[in-house]
Amino acid sequence: MPRVLLVAPGAWFAQSYGNRWTFPAGMHLVYSHLAAQPGFEVGALDLGRDCGGAPNLQVIPSKLAEAVREVQRGRWEIVAIRCWTSLEWAGAFCLARLLRRRFPGICLVASGWHVTGFPADFLAADSPFDFAIKGGGVAGLLEVGRRRLQSQGREGPELIDAPLFRDTSSFGLDWETFPSLEGCNEVGLYLSFGCPFSCAFCAESLATAGYRVYDPDLAADEVLRAARLPGVKRVLLYDPLFGVRKGWRRRFLERLVQAKFETRLWLEARADTFAEHDLDLLAQLRVDIGMGLDSGSARMLERMHKTRKPEEYLQGFMDINAGLSARGIRHEMFMMFNHPGETLASQEESLEYMRALLDRPGQCGAVVPAGYAHYPGAVTYQSAEPEAFIAYPHWWRAFQDHRSLAEAVVPSADYWQHADQMGQWRERFCQLFETCGPRADPRLQAELPNRLAGVRGAPVFTREQAEPLYAMFQADPQGYAATMDSYLSHSALAMAGMLESAAEAAVAVPADHIRNTP
Repeated sequence: MPRVLLVAPGAWFAQSYGNRWTFPAGMHLVYSHLAAQPGFEVGALDLGRDCGGAPNLQVIPSKLAEAVREVQRGRWEIVAIRCWTSLEWAGAFCLARLLRRRFPGICLVASGWHVTGFPADFLAADSPFDFAIKGGGVAGLLEVGRRRLQSQGREGPELIDAPLFRDTSSFGLDWETFPSLEGCNEVGLYLSFGCPFSCAFCAESLATAGYRVYDPDLAADEVLRAARLPGVKRVLLYDPLFGVRKGWRRRFLERLVQAKFETRLWLEARADTFAEHDLDLLAQLRVDIGMGLDSGSARMLERMHKTRKPEEYLQGFMDINAGLSARGIRHEMFMMFNHPGETLASQEESLEYMRALLDRPGQCGAVVPAGYAHYPGAVTYQSAEPEAFIAYPHWWRAFQDHRSLAEAVVPSADYWQHADQMGQWRERFCQLFETCGPRADPRLQAELPNRLAGVRGAPVFTREQAEPLYAMFQADPQGYAATMDSYLSHSALAMAGMLESAAEAAVAVPADHIRNTP
């Protein structure tokens, strides 16, 4: 009988990308479906749970030691390490190396979106992994279990191309035994899989099996079930886009309204899928909504593959923002700067659009700005704008602040003429937000100082940093990529060795004496 331990290592160097723990809904789904298989025994260990998602270097050895103790205690034969995003690669890499040395005969598996988008990271000859699952974790681990029963011993690394999970006939989620539920005040789940849109910057394009959604009544029942768990105060819907289909969306919301659903709900949606009737239903729930605006420039929206009718999209977003504010529905609007192809003119268009968006009575929506981050699997990663310069294409291999490396991008040739002005978008956003902020929402007003401090404190890729790297790139593009890879690999190996040595020492210390919080 295969004994499988699922491990989420956490995002070690995510900084503000991952400084808050979120419920591991993907791991919960895999756990639930494997546990229901005859002949499987499944466990789960979330190492990011007690350290906010981005532990400091003092905490990491104790988290690695925790994983070693769990493998010893449970005598797990297969350890499946999640690399859900590129931010988890450092943790997955270190944990696999440590477990390989401590337990030579164990079967180590990598799975998650980063594995699907960049499997080469797990298939080198010296990789500690036996298998890398490209695609679905459920089908992939079933295949690993079958192979493990047939043949003991390490033969990897080997790629398993598994179908993505798309079974929407029933949820089958195990809310009773999943370990990460203990003490949770919020939980999350998926009501659909895949996305019918194809934004160029989004790695959801890896979900190639189409868009699938659970029956709306089934979905509503599962959300109600999750909300009844002890201590749960908020339910998160992790769908890339909530309720794309109008009939489904109306039925689902009507069911929650009819059930007098009072738990706070969070969801992410596109403004151009909503209509007035949807807003009336949402106003009867305690809901927080995140919406990807991404740009206020029609030209950039087309380059991002966000919409084929950018002017109509921008006007529709303005109308929905007004409708949500009129009903007092708190919402966040995500704006992206520095996407490949961005120019000073498109940046100015975005800032002006934001001013028009925010500067109206009763506003209770907040704009959340971010720099473009270069993620494997997205269309932009595979074929960035020819004028764009990506300073660290494999940034996740560095054991340092991933945010500053991922956002080290020169978006277009226009940057070299207007670098100072284009680099000021954070400060200009803060000035605009202070002038036109969400006046109608006391909670957002109270949060305003921290929000603006976070924006102002974000890393900036300056012209002084960019120019010498760009000169190296121009002189020898292939050599530049090889040099960066060599630098990142050597620094990662050095840091990994130090952390693993500290973890080995921590294993000998009684668990009660190990500091598990930053």
